[in-house]
Amino acid sequence: GFLSRKWISTMSDALKTEDPQHPTTCEFYQMPVGGIDLREEIDNLDISNIGYFGPPKEDIIKLPSTLKYHDLRSIGKTFSLGEFGAKTHPAWLAGFGYHIQRNEEERNKLFLAAIFYSFGMGTPRANNWCFLDPSSSIFPWGLFYPCDEVPKECAMVMRAGGFLLRQINAAPPSPPSLYLLIPSQNRVGGG
Repeated sequence: GFLSRKWISTMSDALKTEDPQHPTTCEFYQMPVGGIDLREEIDNLDISNIGYFGPPKEDIIKLPSTLKYHDLRSIGKTFSLGEFGAKTHPAWLAGFGYHIQRNEEERNKLFLAAIFYSFGMGTPRANNWCFLDPSSSIFPWGLFYPCDEVPKECAMVMRAGGFLLRQINAAPPSPPSLYLLIPSQNRVGGG
């Protein structure tokens, strides 16, 4: 915690010295891991930002509550889904956790859930893990195939979702009617 807080503060202060108008953020894990905890380290940042990954089916179910966990608008910080993705390449057939092969339909459902839940919950963005699959390794999370830059079906799904969301004029969210104050020791203490 201490070292990551120091690093984040140093980087954020340097950025704000050069450009005080733009918001600052860095990406955190979806839940506290190894002493790295977004809620404890967001002081100098403007945006609460997470990467979100989970096993097939479970990931869509847990996405709204995970986003809500990092919604810090009550303390003046917006929140976002900085990265998500899914692998469909056969090399990941024998994977585990979220490093596992999915079929196209599972991936497309995850992509739609990510952009629609993010929009519906008031985040300003939802980013896929990478735009283009790397040509040097089998880590295919991108929206486009390597080398020829042909879009995958999930790129068209995200594009269609983006076109749809541009047609909606979202009202600003109303403030919550209930807040829970939970000490950090209780929040990170147990299962």
